[in-house]
Amino acid sequence: MDNLLDRYWYYAIEMAPGVITPGKRFPNVAITRDLLSRIDVKGQRCLDIGTMEALVPVILAKRGASGVVAVDGLDFGEKVAAVRQAHNVSFAYVPGVLSGSLVRSMEERVAGDMTEHRFAGGPKPRLDFDVVVLSGMLYHVHSPLHVLAAARSLLRPGGLMIVETAIMPMDAYLMQWNFAGTGYVYGPTDTWFMTVPLLDHFLRFLKMMPLDARWIPAGPGVARFACVARAVDYRPRLPAETLMEEAPWNLEHAALHRENLFPDPKLPPVPYTTAAKPVYRQGVGSCDLFATMQASQPLNVTPELVELRLGATI
Repeated sequence: MDNLLDRYWYYAIEMAPGVITPGKRFPNVAITRDLLSRIDVKGQRCLDIGTMEALVPVILAKRGASGVVAVDGLDFGEKVAAVRQAHNVSFAYVPGVLSGSLVRSMEERVAGDMTEHRFAGGPKPRLDFDVVVLSGMLYHVHSPLHVLAAARSLLRPGGLMIVETAIMPMDAYLMQWNFAGTGYVYGPTDTWFMTVPLLDHFLRFLKMMPLDARWIPAGPGVARFACVARAVDYRPRLPAETLMEEAPWNLEHAALHRENLFPDPKLPPVPYTTAAKPVYRQGVGSCDLFATMQASQPLNVTPELVELRLGATI
């Protein structure tokens, strides 16, 4: 334990009473946890993308989620195993998964589970997930739309996705490329900062209905923003978006958003309860993410929301 505590930790996690890892206590995890606390995850299959030391999977497992899978491009296996043991929870950890191989990695994992199912019995494995968490990822990747589409491909109809990222609070459809050498906020792993309306558009383009949002300031011209959206079987387009249905005719779309993975859409919607008052679009039904951000106060970030204590369930 002493050796592990001397290493780099992204999250501040209590490993024994009063013993907490030297995590960064970044406040953005608070808005992810706030939205996650409003999802009834009991019995739901959950996927956490970019898990680091698995703070989110621990919370999901403690709240009764089933079949929790945590993936990351890096391998923090030793630390994750220690966290799992300290908090007495069970979940699958799959390291070395880059965004471009996310769907294939999950397909290969299910293929292995299917062989075990056929020989040893037990429940038939599922590829789809009821809840997908994509927190702190989009501004690190070179193609945010590809990553959103890959995550959406693994979300079953009626399921919920939480997306949290660094964002520009502007009323425009833009992304800022940060590799010019002048736009870094966190460091050279920054890539794209999109605007809230563009994220809203991407979600609806990928057949997701935005439901709710939280945010906190993060410096001049930048905020941390989290939203939750439900997977639907159509594109919730605005009246002005007359070409949204034609956009998927692009040859790239079938490779981006895999819509052929889940033939049975009969599962009920995953329950979600809003606490604030999101601004909804009349005639569309979706939450207007930018209007909701403008109409709401930043989340009050408390110490409990930036650390994972042994007794925490949110």
